[in-house]
Amino acid sequence: MRVRFAPSPTGDLHLGGARTALMNYAFTKAHSNGKFILRIEDTDQERSSRASEEAISKALKACGILWDEGPDCGGALGPYRQSERLDIYKNHIDTLLENRKAYRCFFTDDELAQMKETSGQKIFRLPDTYRSLTQDAAQNLVDQGKPYTIRLDVSQCASEYTFKDMLKDSVVLPSLMVDDFVIYRSNGFPTYNFAAAVDDHLMEMTHVIRGEEHLSNTLRQLMVYDAFDWVPPTFLHMPLIMGRDAEGNPSKLSKRHGDVSVLTFLEKGVLPEAFTNYLLTLGYTYPNNVEMYSLDELISGFDLQYFSKSAAFWDIKKLYWYNTEYLKQMSDDDFFDLAKKYLTPETVPENFYNALETFKACIVYYKAHIELLSELPEHLALFFDPAQELSNESKTYLSDAENAEAFWRVQDALLELIRPDCVFSEVLNQVKEKTGLKGKRLFMSIRVALTNASSGPELSEIVDRVPTDWLLTRLRAFNRES
Repeated sequence: MRVRFAPSPTGDLHLGGARTALMNYAFTKAHSNGKFILRIEDTDQERSSRASEEAISKALKACGILWDEGPDCGGALGPYRQSERLDIYKNHIDTLLENRKAYRCFFTDDELAQMKETSGQKIFRLPDTYRSLTQDAAQNLVDQGKPYTIRLDVSQCASEYTFKDMLKDSVVLPSLMVDDFVIYRSNGFPTYNFAAAVDDHLMEMTHVIRGEEHLSNTLRQLMVYDAFDWVPPTFLHMPLIMGRDAEGNPSKLSKRHGDVSVLTFLEKGVLPEAFTNYLLTLGYTYPNNVEMYSLDELISGFDLQYFSKSAAFWDIKKLYWYNTEYLKQMSDDDFFDLAKKYLTPETVPENFYNALETFKACIVYYKAHIELLSELPEHLALFFDPAQELSNESKTYLSDAENAEAFWRVQDALLELIRPDCVFSEVLNQVKEKTGLKGKRLFMSIRVALTNASSGPELSEIVDRVPTDWLLTRLRAFNRES
C-alpha cells in the first residue's frame, strides 16, 4: 500500500491539508508494510517557495506525521519535487503527441476569452482549428516561434468515467463536463492534473485520499490515465471541513472562523497532540464515542467505516477545549519547561524572566486555567513588579471611603502577620480577627492589597505559591499618600 500527501508550497499548511495528511498517514500505517510519501507539487513557480515547503514539513512533523519517502529523505521512485521531474513530464507529453492523444494549441489568451464570450455555450468547446493540424503543420508554427500550450484531446476519451470511491461508493463523471484541457503550459511546466496523474502512476500510488473538492480533478486525472492505458489508483474523497456564518448556516471555512494555519495554532500554544486529536474528529468518529485518543490509538483501530459522509464543522472552541484537557494532563515539570518558551525576554519583564524558577509554582497553577500557552504572560502580569503603584482598578476600589478604611487596616495587619512559610488560610483568619472585618469588604481588601487588582485568580490558590518577600514588597509599595 502506497499513499501520498502532495501539498503545493504556496503558503502554510492549513486545516484541510493537515487533515488530509493525517488520514493518509493513519490509513497507511494501519496496514503492514504501507508507505506514506510526501510529494511537493511546486509547478506553480510564481507562487511556490522553499520557505513554504519547509513550513509545511515543520507542521507535519509537529503533528507526528513522518514520511517514508520524500524530498528530504529520498526514495526509489523520486525525485519528490515536481520541479525536479520536468524531463519525466516532457517525455510523457511527447508520447501523447506522437500518439495523437494530445495536441499543440496556439490560441492566445485574448482569442480564447473572445471565443468564450461569443460562443453562448454553457461549457465552452474549442473549435477544431489546432486539434486537426498535422504534426508537420503544428511543428511549422512552433518553428515560427508561435507560443502554444498542449491540450489533451478529450474527444478520444471515454464518454464517462465510473470509479468506486471508498467513501461514496460508485461515482459517475461524464466527460462532457470538461473540454480539451491544458496539460502543458507555454512556460514548459505541466499543469497540476497532468503532473499529479503521471506522478501517482510512476510512484505506484495504490490509493489517493483527499477532499471532495478534488472530484473535478479526478475526472481530468482519469482521462490522463486513460490516455496512457494505465490503471488508476483507488480513490477516497473526504467531505469538506465547513465553518458557520453569523446565522449558524454552513459556510466555507475562512480566516474569520479563526486561524486556519497549523503553525499559527501551534505557535499560539495549542499542543500538537491536542491539535491532532481534534483534527482527527473532523469527519472520523472513533468507536464508542471516545473523544480523546492519540495518533497511535487511531492507527491501531483505523477503519473506513468510521468515516463520515457528511461535512465536518470547524469549532475553535472545541479545539481549545482539547488543549485545556491536554494541558491539565501534563506533569508540572513538563508544563513549566513548555511555559518557558512563552515566557521570554520579549514577552515578560527582565526581573520576572530572571526569577522564573522562583515563580514556578505560580506558573504551574495556570496549567488548569488557560486555553493557550500564549496567554501566560498576560495572566502572570500580576507578578511582574511587586513595587508598582496602585493600579486604576485598585484606586477605583479605594475611592469609596469605607473600602479605603478597611483596606489600610488589612494592609497593616498583613504586614504584621506575613512571615516566611506562613499559611494563607491561617493568615486570613488572623487578619479577620485582628481587623474585625468580614465578608466581601474583608476579602476584597485583602485581594487589592496582595494583588493590586479587584479580580483575578482564587487567592487561596495563588498566595501560598508566591515568595514571601514578593508579598511584603507589594504591601510596602502602597502608602496612604498614594
